[in-house]
Amino acid sequence: MKRWIILLCLLTFIPVFLLSARPLNDAEKSLTGFWEGESMGNFLKEFGFELPAQFFFYRSGKYLWEFTLDGKKKGSKGTWEVEESLNGIHKITFHQEEVKDPASAKRFAYVTEINGKKAEMELVGIFEIKDELLSIIFYSRDFDERPEKLDKNKCQIYRLKK
Repeated sequence: MKRWIILLCLLTFIPVFLLSARPLNDAEKSLTGFWEGESMGNFLKEFGFELPAQFFFYRSGKYLWEFTLDGKKKGSKGTWEVEESLNGIHKITFHQEEVKDPASAKRFAYVTEINGKKAEMELVGIFEIKDELLSIIFYSRDFDERPEKLDKNKCQIYRLKK
């Protein structure tokens, strides 16, 4: 009886541990962590984006992006995936699922819809990490295609804080 209970516990908990963290490629491993914004790039400044900004890339494949837009704190949550490349500039895709609720003063109040508009959106981009600096450009797939090169005037720059 004791063996059956142990076996049942093992069969219950082992899959939970296996599912909690997905295997990561080298590019994903280097991206995982907390990044603090140093520059939003000239392109996003034209649209009202400014610092402070920060990215959290979780090992589970989730992300949280907090940024300032027209002087107001905004945010986006969802999942991310990376297509690794040999030249060090990797493709990234964000699947936005939630956005910060503008009606809430709470930092982590996120919703899937605002005024009937769904938060779901796919964003595509590229990034490079050198000397603990993340250079990244991404756009909504509805706005533009995935960038081909890292234009330093358009890059957002983040520093790894862990």
